[in-house]
Amino acid sequence: MKLIHGYGSSGRGGKIRVAVRRELSARQARGQIAGFVPGENFSIFEEETRQALQRCDALRRDQDLERYNNGVTFVIL
Repeated sequence: MKLIHGYGSSGRGGKIRVAVRRELSARQARGQIAGFVPGENFSIFEEETRQALQRCDALRRDQDLERYNNGVTFVIL
């Protein structure tokens, strides 16, 4: 699942982005989701991305791969 939350107008990251990732981290720790990849880490050079690609090959076709977009987060259910 791709969440589009934006980055925020402050230039430091928006409140929605921070809250979404905090919640995803908690859900991953509780085993409710398999994982998540912040858009700025969505690169084949990042281990978390390689693991996500193994679980969901369709992610390889996403237009944000290698774009370092911190306004999105990928959730692996």
